[in-house]
Amino acid sequence: MPLDKFERRELPFYRRTGFKAGPSEAAPTIQVTEAGTVAVSGNMTVTGTTTQTGAQAFAAAPTMALGLFSTAQSLTPTATDTAGVNVILPGVTSVRLGANVTDANDYTVLPALSSVPNGHCITIIAGSAANSEVRTPASSAEEINSEDCDGTKEYLLTATEIHRFTKIDNTIGWMGQGFTAIGAVATAVVPDA
Repeated sequence: MPLDKFERRELPFYRRTGFKAGPSEAAPTIQVTEAGTVAVSGNMTVTGTTTQTGAQAFAAAPTMALGLFSTAQSLTPTATDTAGVNVILPGVTSVRLGANVTDANDYTVLPALSSVPNGHCITIIAGSAANSEVRTPASSAEEINSEDCDGTKEYLLTATEIHRFTKIDNTIGWMGQGFTAIGAVATAVVPDA
């Protein structure tokens, strides 16, 4: 079936299931590719519960009237940069660490500074088994707390603590700060070798 006919026939279906234009807005354009991706242009209000998987692209910042929930990325500190194991994806705001693969020298890698906006925050919930470390991407010369942490130095992540990493900008890098399990501010971490 040609894609343009599919779109014309299915658009009323989307409206019946909760997709609608606002009172003074034109109807949104919904495009479904043969690969199964959906692109929406124009303004759209979604009523009810909607589940989306995969990457979502928006031409402008969406407004989430009731807030936005995201699932924590689960990672396992290890001794090599391994996508899907110890590398934090851009856009992730919460990470839950499992037990280290080898020892306390295992680490987790923050996303490249260029892949996230200024002010982006990532909260890492440290595992309870042992301390681990946090690095920036290999050979990036990117910093955490004013120290090059691309393998030259590492930021200590103490077991049972929660640490927040905030991107300042592409030049200054990340600011890391920690909190104990009872909510006290942890001692400032100066990354070391």
